[in-house]
Amino acid sequence: MASRIQIQHTSLQQYSRLGRFCLQDSEMRGQMWPFKATVGGQDNAEVSIAKEEAINFVEKVLESDNPIAEVTKNPLEFLQELHKKFRYSVPFTNLSYVTKGGFQTVDPKQKKDVLFRRQGGACFDTVPLIKAVLKHLGYKTFLISAGIPSSRTRLTDSHVGLVVKDNTCPGSVHLVETGTRHPIPQPVALDFSTVSQEYHLGLYPVRFFKDGPGIVKMCSPDIGDNGCSKIKFEGEMWNVLITYRLLQRRSTQDCNNVINYIVKNKDELPEMRSQLFIFGFSQGLPTSIFGNQFSQYGKNGLNKKKRTLQNDSEIIKTVQQHFPQYSTEKVEGALTFWNSLRE
Repeated sequence: MASRIQIQHTSLQQYSRLGRFCLQDSEMRGQMWPFKATVGGQDNAEVSIAKEEAINFVEKVLESDNPIAEVTKNPLEFLQELHKKFRYSVPFTNLSYVTKGGFQTVDPKQKKDVLFRRQGGACFDTVPLIKAVLKHLGYKTFLISAGIPSSRTRLTDSHVGLVVKDNTCPGSVHLVETGTRHPIPQPVALDFSTVSQEYHLGLYPVRFFKDGPGIVKMCSPDIGDNGCSKIKFEGEMWNVLITYRLLQRRSTQDCNNVINYIVKNKDELPEMRSQLFIFGFSQGLPTSIFGNQFSQYGKNGLNKKKRTLQNDSEIIKTVQQHFPQYSTEKVEGALTFWNSLRE
């Protein structure tokens, strides 16, 4: 039986001539972010990482030997290795932006050091850094526009993606998602016609759907009314987690502008400043700390362990156990700030 995508009882066949899928009325309708995105051209604000520093990061932080030789031998296989090791080493977190005194951006001169210490951050800081590293290794990389659900932010361009082109053959495109809380530890080939295979990469299955020229949507199985747009495929509903716009380039300066805007405007992406979150991997398992909730998942999202952390001391101990790159002083300072918001 032919696969079908159905939104508001619209069949896939009706839209096959247009090469696109339709979404429900809850399609993201956020405001455009207040900075003009770059379409084509050079990225004149690229992160200042020398080639020797990029190689050192790969060898010392990601623990991958002889990167130049490995890229030459098998660029896709080595990209897969780097992507996995990056996701396993560098978490997605707001801890990089919080001190005892409040919320603040990371000094541009320190962003590289934060990455090299495996301390991570938001997509707008980590993705341009890994792009610069990959470029020094010989990969053809581009930052692209992307967005998360409008239920989480009013910004349309609220995420930044990274693609690697011409990796396996001229014209090939791989999505390298290193800057999200969703645990995707491998590059995703975007050579499918309309719907990708089902990936079991972490907490839940993921599929990618094409929605018109240059539009790709990352989706997970629907878990209820969570503010996401929905896609119906083969009788099942899927939540749209991230929308990627492959034809709209972003620059490093775009990324610097938007993270500064989010940090300075408390009404934008409020979840980023409301409480501690760290999403990463510990001992190879998807692990998160969200406020006082700790979760860790087994293989393919099975055997979830979850517990409530009773006080600040237990939160600090848990962070140290699973994400030891953060000092006790750093976590204490952040918790002091969050506790002051509740007083």
